[in-house]
Amino acid sequence: MTSMTTQPAGRKHPVLMLLIMLVFSMGAQAETRGVAFHLDRLDHMNRSILQVSRHLQGNANTPVTVVFIGDAVHALLEGATDSHGGAYSAQLEQLLAQGAQLYACSNTLESLARTDADLILGADTVPSGIAELGRLQVEEDYGYIKL
Repeated sequence: MTSMTTQPAGRKHPVLMLLIMLVFSMGAQAETRGVAFHLDRLDHMNRSILQVSRHLQGNANTPVTVVFIGDAVHALLEGATDSHGGAYSAQLEQLLAQGAQLYACSNTLESLARTDADLILGADTVPSGIAELGRLQVEEDYGYIKL
C-alpha cells in the first residue's frame, strides 16, 4: 500500500504560482510605460507634430510626453505660426486632445526672456528638458524618440 502525501493547497504548484505572479507584475509595469518625444528643431515642426499624432492614433493607450527644447519651444508660444502662416497652436491642441502631454524646457524659455504665461493653453514646463527626458527613460521606463 502506497501512502499519498498531500500538500497544502497553496503549495501544490510553486513554479506555476511564481510564473503567474511574474506575468501579472510584467503586465502592471507595461501599463505605466509610455513614449517620450524629444523635439528641438522648429524647421520640421509640422512633420514632427504629424508623426506624434500618428503615434497617438496607432497607440491610443500609450502615454505620450512631448518635450520641447531649444528652437522647438517657439512652437509652444502663444501666437506662433509656421512658414505658411498656420498657427502651431491648432495642431498642438489636437495632440493635447489625443492625450499627449506637452512640456517646454524652462531653461530655454528663460533664454528667450519668456515665461510659462507665454505658452499655449495646455502646455506646461519642466525645469530642464534634457533632464526630464532622462528621468522619463530611467524612472518611468519610457521609450525615447527624437524627432
